[in-house]
Amino acid sequence: MKKLKRRTTSTLIMAVLLVTVFVTQAGAVDWLAEEDISNMPSTTIRYWYYETPEMTALGKLEKEKFEKLFPNIKVDARTAPPAVDNWELMSFVVGGTNSHIHHSVNNESLWYIDHDMLFPLDRLPGFAEELNRFEPQMTWKWKDGHSYALPWYGATTMLMYNKEIAQEVGLDINNPPEFYDEFLKWAEKLTEKDASGKTVRYAAAIDPREAWWRFIITGYNLYIAATGSGDYISEDGTQVTVADTPLQRKPFEFIYELVEKGYFTNEIYKVNPVYGGLTAINWNFSAETIFDVKRNAPPGFEYFLGPYPRPKESPVERFVGRLFVRELVLMRERFLRGEAGDRVNRAAWEYMKFLEADEQLAGMFKAEGMLPCIKTFETDPLFTAEIEKYGAPLGQLLEARSGAVHMDLNSVKTTEVQGALTLLIVKLQQGVDPAEALAWAVEEGNKILAE
Repeated sequence: MKKLKRRTTSTLIMAVLLVTVFVTQAGAVDWLAEEDISNMPSTTIRYWYYETPEMTALGKLEKEKFEKLFPNIKVDARTAPPAVDNWELMSFVVGGTNSHIHHSVNNESLWYIDHDMLFPLDRLPGFAEELNRFEPQMTWKWKDGHSYALPWYGATTMLMYNKEIAQEVGLDINNPPEFYDEFLKWAEKLTEKDASGKTVRYAAAIDPREAWWRFIITGYNLYIAATGSGDYISEDGTQVTVADTPLQRKPFEFIYELVEKGYFTNEIYKVNPVYGGLTAINWNFSAETIFDVKRNAPPGFEYFLGPYPRPKESPVERFVGRLFVRELVLMRERFLRGEAGDRVNRAAWEYMKFLEADEQLAGMFKAEGMLPCIKTFETDPLFTAEIEKYGAPLGQLLEARSGAVHMDLNSVKTTEVQGALTLLIVKLQQGVDPAEALAWAVEEGNKILAE
Protein backbone atom coordinates (compact mmCIF):
# COMPACT_ATOMS: atom_id res chain seq x y z
CA MET A 1 0.00 0.00 0.00
CA LYS A 2 1.25 3.42 -0.88
CA LYS A 3 1.96 5.50 2.20
CA LEU A 4 0.18 8.75 2.64
CA LYS A 5 2.37 11.79 2.70
CA ARG A 6 2.24 14.17 5.68
CA ARG A 7 0.65 16.88 3.54
CA THR A 8 -1.98 14.47 2.24
CA THR A 9 -2.77 13.32 5.80
CA SER A 10 -3.13 16.89 7.00
CA THR A 11 -5.42 17.67 4.09
CA LEU A 12 -7.66 14.69 4.89
CA ILE A 13 -7.83 15.59 8.58
CA MET A 14 -8.75 19.15 7.70
CA ALA A 15 -11.44 17.90 5.31
CA VAL A 16 -12.93 15.67 8.02
CA LEU A 17 -12.91 18.56 10.52
CA LEU A 18 -14.60 20.87 8.02
CA VAL A 19 -17.29 18.28 7.31
CA THR A 20 -17.77 17.74 11.06
CA VAL A 21 -18.08 21.47 11.68
CA PHE A 22 -20.45 21.86 8.75
CA VAL A 23 -22.66 19.01 9.92
CA THR A 24 -22.62 20.27 13.50
CA GLN A 25 -23.54 23.80 12.48
CA ALA A 26 -26.15 22.63 10.01
CA GLY A 27 -27.79 20.45 12.66
CA ALA A 28 -27.35 22.84 15.60
CA VAL A 29 -30.42 24.13 17.40
CA ASP A 30 -30.96 27.88 17.44
CA TRP A 31 -31.93 28.01 21.10
CA LEU A 32 -32.69 31.73 20.98
CA ALA A 33 -35.56 30.97 18.62
CA GLU A 34 -36.84 27.81 20.32
CA GLU A 35 -40.24 28.01 22.02
CA ASP A 36 -39.73 24.72 23.87
CA ILE A 37 -36.42 24.27 25.69
CA SER A 38 -37.34 21.23 27.76
CA ASN A 39 -34.78 19.17 25.82
CA MET A 40 -32.04 21.80 25.95
CA PRO A 41 -28.73 20.50 27.37
CA SER A 42 -28.10 21.24 31.04
CA THR A 43 -27.57 24.99 31.48
CA THR A 44 -26.77 27.16 34.50
CA ILE A 45 -27.87 30.77 34.96
CA ARG A 46 -27.14 33.20 37.79
CA TYR A 47 -29.80 35.12 39.71
CA TRP A 48 -29.73 37.58 42.60
CA TYR A 49 -32.70 37.53 44.95
CA TYR A 50 -34.18 40.92 45.83
CA GLU A 51 -32.30 41.90 48.98
CA THR A 52 -35.09 42.10 51.60
CA PRO A 53 -35.49 39.05 53.86
CA GLU A 54 -39.08 38.54 52.66
CA MET A 55 -38.15 38.65 48.98
CA THR A 56 -35.11 36.45 49.50
CA ALA A 57 -37.30 33.82 51.17
CA LEU A 58 -39.82 34.08 48.33
CA GLY A 59 -37.01 33.88 45.77
CA LYS A 60 -35.76 30.61 47.20
CA LEU A 61 -39.21 29.07 46.87
CA GLU A 62 -39.49 30.34 43.29
CA LYS A 63 -36.10 28.89 42.36
CA GLU A 64 -37.11 25.49 43.73
CA LYS A 65 -40.40 25.57 41.83
CA PHE A 66 -38.75 26.61 38.57
CA GLU A 67 -36.06 23.93 38.73
CA LYS A 68 -38.79 21.30 39.10
CA LEU A 69 -40.45 22.65 35.95
CA PHE A 70 -37.12 22.78 34.09
CA PRO A 71 -34.77 20.12 35.51
CA ASN A 72 -32.27 20.97 32.74
CA ILE A 73 -31.84 24.55 34.01
CA LYS A 74 -29.96 25.22 37.23
CA VAL A 75 -30.40 28.61 38.89
CA ASP A 76 -27.25 29.60 40.80
CA ALA A 77 -28.91 32.07 43.18
CA ARG A 78 -27.82 34.37 46.01
CA THR A 79 -29.14 37.47 47.73
CA ALA A 80 -28.25 40.64 45.83
CA PRO A 81 -25.38 42.70 47.28
CA PRO A 82 -26.81 45.78 49.04
CA ALA A 83 -27.09 49.12 47.20
CA VAL A 84 -24.96 48.24 44.17
CA ASP A 85 -24.75 51.20 41.80
CA ASN A 86 -24.06 50.96 38.07
CA TRP A 87 -20.28 51.09 38.24
CA GLU A 88 -20.15 48.65 41.15
CA LEU A 89 -22.35 46.29 39.14
CA MET A 90 -19.84 46.50 36.31
CA SER A 91 -17.21 44.82 38.51
CA PHE A 92 -19.53 41.81 38.91
CA VAL A 93 -20.19 41.79 35.17
CA VAL A 94 -16.48 41.85 34.34
CA GLY A 95 -15.89 39.08 36.87
CA GLY A 96 -18.71 36.97 35.41
CA THR A 97 -20.62 36.77 38.71
CA ASN A 98 -23.54 39.13 38.06
CA SER A 99 -27.16 38.05 37.89
CA HIS A 100 -28.32 37.28 34.37
CA ILE A 101 -31.72 38.71 35.31
CA HIS A 102 -31.20 42.12 36.87
CA HIS A 103 -33.66 44.23 38.87
CA SER A 104 -33.31 47.55 37.10
CA VAL A 105 -35.12 50.88 36.80
CA ASN A 106 -35.98 52.24 33.37
CA ASN A 107 -33.50 55.11 33.34
CA GLU A 108 -30.77 52.86 34.76
CA SER A 109 -31.43 50.41 31.95
CA LEU A 110 -30.37 53.08 29.46
CA TRP A 111 -26.93 53.14 31.07
CA TYR A 112 -26.70 49.37 30.64
CA ILE A 113 -27.68 49.72 26.98
CA ASP A 114 -24.94 52.31 26.51
CA HIS A 115 -22.42 49.84 27.97
CA ASP A 116 -23.63 46.95 25.78
CA MET A 117 -24.78 44.88 28.76
CA LEU A 118 -28.37 44.02 27.80
CA PHE A 119 -29.88 41.44 25.47
CA PRO A 120 -32.84 42.78 23.44
CA LEU A 121 -35.90 40.92 24.67
CA ASP A 122 -37.77 41.37 21.39
CA ARG A 123 -35.35 38.88 19.83
CA LEU A 124 -36.68 36.12 22.06
CA PRO A 125 -39.67 33.82 21.45
CA GLY A 126 -42.98 34.87 22.95
CA PHE A 127 -41.89 38.41 23.77
CA ALA A 128 -44.82 40.16 22.07
CA GLU A 129 -47.35 38.01 23.94
CA GLU A 130 -45.53 38.59 27.21
CA LEU A 131 -45.33 42.35 26.70
CA ASN A 132 -49.05 42.52 25.96
CA ARG A 133 -49.84 41.40 29.54
CA PHE A 134 -48.61 44.71 30.94
CA GLU A 135 -50.13 48.18 31.07
CA PRO A 136 -48.66 50.08 28.08
CA GLN A 137 -47.92 53.02 30.36
CA MET A 138 -45.42 50.84 32.26
CA THR A 139 -43.39 49.78 29.21
CA TRP A 140 -40.97 51.56 26.90
CA LYS A 141 -38.90 51.03 23.79
CA TRP A 142 -35.48 52.54 23.20
CA LYS A 143 -34.57 54.75 20.23
CA ASP A 144 -32.86 51.83 18.47
CA GLY A 145 -36.26 50.17 18.11
CA HIS A 146 -35.57 47.40 20.65
CA SER A 147 -37.29 46.54 23.93
CA TYR A 148 -34.89 45.67 26.73
CA ALA A 149 -37.11 45.29 29.80
CA LEU A 150 -40.32 43.93 31.27
CA PRO A 151 -41.95 45.87 34.12
CA TRP A 152 -41.84 43.92 37.38
CA TYR A 153 -43.61 46.26 39.76
CA GLY A 154 -44.51 49.92 39.50
CA ALA A 155 -45.74 52.65 41.77
CA THR A 156 -46.05 56.32 42.32
CA THR A 157 -45.75 58.04 45.67
CA MET A 158 -47.68 60.59 47.69
CA LEU A 159 -47.25 62.63 50.85
CA MET A 160 -48.08 60.88 54.12
CA TYR A 161 -49.27 63.09 57.00
CA ASN A 162 -49.29 62.18 60.68
CA LYS A 163 -53.02 62.44 61.42
CA GLU A 164 -52.71 63.12 65.15
CA ILE A 165 -50.25 66.00 64.66
CA ALA A 166 -52.33 67.58 61.88
CA GLN A 167 -55.45 67.50 64.04
CA GLU A 168 -53.59 68.89 67.07
CA VAL A 169 -52.56 72.00 65.14
CA GLY A 170 -56.06 72.50 63.71
CA LEU A 171 -55.59 71.42 60.09
CA ASP A 172 -58.39 69.98 57.95
CA ILE A 173 -57.26 66.42 57.28
CA ASN A 174 -59.93 66.03 54.60
CA ASN A 175 -58.39 68.79 52.49
CA PRO A 176 -54.60 68.42 52.32
CA PRO A 177 -52.86 71.25 50.43
CA GLU A 178 -52.58 71.16 46.63
CA PHE A 179 -50.68 74.39 45.96
CA TYR A 180 -47.47 75.97 47.26
CA ASP A 181 -49.14 78.75 49.24
CA GLU A 182 -51.45 76.27 50.99
CA PHE A 183 -48.58 73.91 51.75
CA LEU A 184 -46.44 76.69 53.25
CA LYS A 185 -49.25 77.47 55.72
CA TRP A 186 -49.49 73.81 56.67
CA ALA A 187 -45.71 73.48 56.99
CA GLU A 188 -45.60 76.47 59.35
CA LYS A 189 -48.22 74.92 61.63
CA LEU A 190 -46.67 71.44 61.52
CA THR A 191 -43.23 72.76 62.50
CA GLU A 192 -42.83 73.08 66.27
CA LYS A 193 -40.22 74.83 68.41
CA ASP A 194 -39.62 74.63 72.15
CA ALA A 195 -39.36 77.56 74.56
CA SER A 196 -35.70 78.11 73.68
CA GLY A 197 -36.45 78.37 69.98
CA LYS A 198 -35.05 74.96 69.10
CA THR A 199 -37.01 73.04 66.47
CA VAL A 200 -38.36 69.85 68.00
CA ARG A 201 -40.52 68.84 65.05
CA TYR A 202 -40.07 69.65 61.37
CA ALA A 203 -42.81 69.57 58.79
CA ALA A 204 -40.77 67.11 56.71
CA ALA A 205 -37.34 65.79 55.83
CA ILE A 206 -35.78 66.35 52.40
CA ASP A 207 -35.51 62.57 52.31
CA PRO A 208 -35.21 60.42 55.42
CA ARG A 209 -32.77 57.92 53.90
CA GLU A 210 -29.63 58.62 51.85
CA ALA A 211 -28.43 61.53 49.74
CA TRP A 212 -28.75 59.73 46.39
CA TRP A 213 -32.56 59.76 46.62
CA ARG A 214 -32.87 63.49 47.29
CA PHE A 215 -33.58 64.45 43.71
CA ILE A 216 -35.62 61.34 42.84
CA ILE A 217 -37.86 61.65 45.89
CA THR A 218 -37.95 65.34 46.77
CA GLY A 219 -37.03 67.41 43.73
CA TYR A 220 -38.33 65.13 40.98
CA ASN A 221 -41.78 64.61 42.48
CA LEU A 222 -42.25 68.37 42.83
CA TYR A 223 -40.90 68.94 39.31
CA ILE A 224 -43.36 66.46 37.79
CA ALA A 225 -46.27 67.76 39.90
CA ALA A 226 -45.57 71.25 38.54
CA THR A 227 -44.84 70.48 34.88
CA GLY A 228 -46.65 67.18 34.25
CA SER A 229 -43.50 65.84 32.60
CA GLY A 230 -40.65 63.58 33.71
CA ASP A 231 -38.22 64.99 31.16
CA TYR A 232 -35.20 66.88 32.45
CA ILE A 233 -33.16 66.35 29.27
CA SER A 234 -34.17 67.58 25.80
CA GLU A 235 -35.71 65.04 23.45
CA ASP A 236 -32.54 64.92 21.34
CA GLY A 237 -30.50 64.13 24.46
CA THR A 238 -28.19 67.15 24.24
CA GLN A 239 -29.35 69.64 26.90
CA VAL A 240 -30.50 69.67 30.53
CA THR A 241 -33.83 71.49 30.62
CA VAL A 242 -34.74 71.88 34.32
CA ALA A 243 -34.19 75.66 34.27
CA ASP A 244 -35.55 76.50 30.81
CA THR A 245 -38.76 78.15 32.02
CA PRO A 246 -39.96 79.88 35.20
CA LEU A 247 -42.36 76.96 35.80
CA GLN A 248 -39.51 74.42 35.67
CA ARG A 249 -37.50 76.50 38.15
CA LYS A 250 -40.39 76.88 40.61
CA PRO A 251 -40.04 73.47 42.38
CA PHE A 252 -36.40 74.12 43.23
CA GLU A 253 -37.14 77.63 44.46
CA PHE A 254 -39.89 76.08 46.60
CA ILE A 255 -37.47 73.57 48.18
CA TYR A 256 -35.09 76.43 48.97
CA GLU A 257 -37.92 78.35 50.65
CA LEU A 258 -38.95 75.35 52.77
CA VAL A 259 -35.38 74.90 53.97
CA GLU A 260 -34.76 78.60 54.52
CA LYS A 261 -37.91 78.94 56.66
CA GLY A 262 -36.88 75.97 58.78
CA TYR A 263 -39.72 73.68 57.76
CA PHE A 264 -37.47 70.98 56.28
CA THR A 265 -34.73 69.11 58.10
CA ASN A 266 -31.60 67.72 56.45
CA GLU A 267 -31.34 64.81 58.86
CA ILE A 268 -31.16 61.24 57.58
CA TYR A 269 -33.22 58.68 59.51
CA LYS A 270 -33.10 54.89 59.45
CA VAL A 271 -36.74 54.66 60.53
CA ASN A 272 -39.58 56.79 59.17
CA PRO A 273 -39.41 59.98 61.34
CA VAL A 274 -43.18 60.52 61.05
CA TYR A 275 -43.79 57.56 63.38
CA GLY A 276 -42.13 59.24 66.34
CA GLY A 277 -43.28 62.76 65.56
CA LEU A 278 -39.82 64.02 64.55
CA THR A 279 -41.49 65.15 61.33
CA ALA A 280 -45.16 65.45 60.46
CA ILE A 281 -44.88 64.44 56.79
CA ASN A 282 -43.30 61.49 55.00
CA TRP A 283 -42.27 62.64 51.53
CA ASN A 284 -42.30 59.18 49.95
CA PHE A 285 -45.40 57.13 50.76
CA SER A 286 -45.85 54.01 48.63
CA ALA A 287 -47.67 50.68 48.93
CA GLU A 288 -44.56 49.32 50.63
CA THR A 289 -44.95 52.01 53.30
CA ILE A 290 -48.28 50.42 54.24
CA PHE A 291 -46.29 47.32 55.17
CA ASP A 292 -43.72 49.43 56.98
CA VAL A 293 -46.43 51.08 59.08
CA LYS A 294 -47.56 47.65 60.28
CA ARG A 295 -43.99 46.62 61.13
CA ASN A 296 -42.51 49.79 62.62
CA ALA A 297 -45.17 52.37 63.54
CA PRO A 298 -46.34 52.61 67.17
CA PRO A 299 -49.73 51.15 68.11
CA GLY A 300 -52.62 53.37 67.10
CA PHE A 301 -50.60 55.35 64.55
CA GLU A 302 -52.86 56.94 61.94
CA TYR A 303 -52.13 58.84 58.75
CA PHE A 304 -53.71 60.34 55.65
CA LEU A 305 -52.37 61.05 52.18
CA GLY A 306 -52.05 64.13 50.04
CA PRO A 307 -50.55 65.16 46.67
CA TYR A 308 -47.21 66.81 46.08
CA PRO A 309 -47.97 70.55 45.93
CA ARG A 310 -47.66 72.53 42.70
CA PRO A 311 -47.67 76.22 41.75
CA LYS A 312 -51.03 77.73 40.87
CA GLU A 313 -49.76 78.66 37.41
CA SER A 314 -49.12 74.99 36.66
CA PRO A 315 -51.06 73.63 33.66
CA VAL A 316 -51.53 70.35 35.55
CA GLU A 317 -55.20 70.03 36.52
CA ARG A 318 -54.83 67.06 38.84
CA PHE A 319 -52.03 65.38 40.71
CA VAL A 320 -49.40 63.88 38.40
CA GLY A 321 -46.71 61.76 40.04
CA ARG A 322 -43.45 60.11 39.14
CA LEU A 323 -43.86 56.58 37.84
CA PHE A 324 -41.22 54.36 39.41
CA VAL A 325 -41.01 51.06 37.55
CA ARG A 326 -38.73 48.32 38.81
CA GLU A 327 -38.13 46.15 35.78
CA LEU A 328 -36.37 42.96 34.78
CA VAL A 329 -33.62 43.10 32.19
CA LEU A 330 -31.50 40.31 30.72
CA MET A 331 -27.79 40.85 31.29
CA ARG A 332 -26.41 38.99 28.29
CA GLU A 333 -23.88 36.21 28.82
CA ARG A 334 -20.43 37.68 28.14
CA PHE A 335 -18.04 34.76 28.57
CA LEU A 336 -19.69 31.76 26.95
CA ARG A 337 -19.85 32.10 23.19
CA GLY A 338 -21.88 30.54 20.42
CA GLU A 339 -24.42 27.88 21.27
CA ALA A 340 -23.42 27.75 24.95
CA GLY A 341 -23.96 31.48 25.37
CA ASP A 342 -27.27 31.32 23.50
CA ARG A 343 -28.47 28.62 25.89
CA VAL A 344 -27.70 30.80 28.90
CA ASN A 345 -29.54 33.79 27.43
CA ARG A 346 -32.52 31.63 26.45
CA ALA A 347 -32.66 29.94 29.87
CA ALA A 348 -32.53 33.34 31.59
CA TRP A 349 -35.47 34.48 29.44
CA GLU A 350 -37.44 31.45 30.57
CA TYR A 351 -36.74 32.27 34.19
CA MET A 352 -37.69 35.91 33.62
CA LYS A 353 -41.05 34.86 32.19
CA PHE A 354 -41.51 32.57 35.19
CA LEU A 355 -40.86 35.45 37.62
CA GLU A 356 -43.38 37.58 35.72
CA ALA A 357 -46.12 34.93 35.83
CA ASP A 358 -49.27 35.87 37.76
CA GLU A 359 -48.63 33.45 40.62
CA GLN A 360 -45.15 34.81 41.28
CA LEU A 361 -46.34 38.42 41.02
CA ALA A 362 -49.09 37.66 43.54
CA GLY A 363 -46.50 36.25 45.92
CA MET A 364 -44.38 39.39 45.56
CA PHE A 365 -47.37 41.64 46.21
CA LYS A 366 -48.32 39.69 49.30
CA ALA A 367 -44.77 39.57 50.65
CA GLU A 368 -43.72 43.20 50.16
CA GLY A 369 -46.63 45.24 48.81
CA MET A 370 -44.97 45.70 45.41
CA LEU A 371 -47.63 46.51 42.83
CA PRO A 372 -47.57 44.37 39.66
CA CYS A 373 -47.87 46.18 36.33
CA ILE A 374 -50.11 43.67 34.56
CA LYS A 375 -53.45 44.74 33.06
CA THR A 376 -55.45 42.33 35.25
CA PHE A 377 -53.99 43.42 38.59
CA GLU A 378 -57.13 45.18 39.84
CA THR A 379 -59.60 42.58 38.50
CA ASP A 380 -57.99 39.15 38.89
CA PRO A 381 -59.15 37.32 42.07
CA LEU A 382 -55.54 36.26 42.53
CA PHE A 383 -54.83 39.88 43.54
CA THR A 384 -58.14 41.47 44.53
CA ALA A 385 -58.48 39.77 47.91
CA GLU A 386 -55.06 41.12 48.91
CA ILE A 387 -55.84 44.57 47.49
CA GLU A 388 -58.89 44.83 49.76
CA LYS A 389 -56.70 44.33 52.83
CA TYR A 390 -54.83 47.53 52.07
CA GLY A 391 -57.92 49.71 52.18
CA ALA A 392 -58.29 53.31 51.03
CA PRO A 393 -54.57 54.29 50.91
CA LEU A 394 -53.84 51.71 48.21
CA GLY A 395 -56.85 52.88 46.24
CA GLN A 396 -55.44 56.42 46.30
CA LEU A 397 -52.05 55.18 45.16
CA LEU A 398 -53.52 53.14 42.30
CA GLU A 399 -55.52 56.15 41.12
CA ALA A 400 -52.37 58.26 41.24
CA ARG A 401 -50.39 55.57 39.41
CA SER A 402 -52.85 55.59 36.52
CA GLY A 403 -51.81 59.14 35.63
CA ALA A 404 -48.15 59.01 36.60
CA VAL A 405 -45.34 59.66 34.11
CA HIS A 406 -42.07 57.86 33.37
CA MET A 407 -38.76 59.21 34.50
CA ASP A 408 -36.57 60.79 31.81
CA LEU A 409 -35.75 58.43 28.93
CA ASN A 410 -34.16 60.88 26.50
CA SER A 411 -30.51 59.96 26.96
CA VAL A 412 -28.41 56.96 27.93
CA LYS A 413 -26.72 59.35 30.37
CA THR A 414 -29.89 60.23 32.25
CA THR A 415 -28.71 58.60 35.50
CA GLU A 416 -25.38 60.41 35.31
CA VAL A 417 -27.20 63.72 34.86
CA GLN A 418 -29.37 62.67 37.79
CA GLY A 419 -26.21 62.75 39.90
CA ALA A 420 -25.79 66.47 39.14
CA LEU A 421 -29.45 67.09 39.97
CA THR A 422 -29.01 65.29 43.29
CA LEU A 423 -26.18 67.67 44.14
CA LEU A 424 -28.52 70.50 43.12
CA ILE A 425 -30.85 69.49 45.96
CA VAL A 426 -27.89 69.27 48.36
CA LYS A 427 -26.85 72.80 47.39
CA LEU A 428 -30.37 74.07 48.05
CA GLN A 429 -30.22 72.39 51.47
CA GLN A 430 -26.97 74.19 52.15
CA GLY A 431 -28.55 77.55 51.42
CA VAL A 432 -27.17 78.17 47.94
CA ASP A 433 -29.34 80.58 45.95
CA PRO A 434 -31.68 78.62 43.61
CA ALA A 435 -30.57 80.53 40.49
CA GLU A 436 -26.92 79.79 41.23
CA ALA A 437 -27.60 76.14 42.13
CA LEU A 438 -29.68 75.57 38.98
CA ALA A 439 -27.07 77.23 36.75
CA TRP A 440 -24.40 74.94 38.21
CA ALA A 441 -26.53 71.80 37.76
CA VAL A 442 -27.39 72.66 34.14
CA GLU A 443 -23.74 73.35 33.32
CA GLU A 444 -22.59 70.09 34.94
CA GLY A 445 -25.36 68.09 33.30
CA ASN A 446 -24.58 69.53 29.86
CA LYS A 447 -20.91 68.59 30.30
CA ILE A 448 -21.97 65.01 30.95
CA LEU A 449 -24.21 64.95 27.88
CA ALA A 450 -21.43 66.40 25.71
CA GLU A 451 -18.86 63.78 26.70
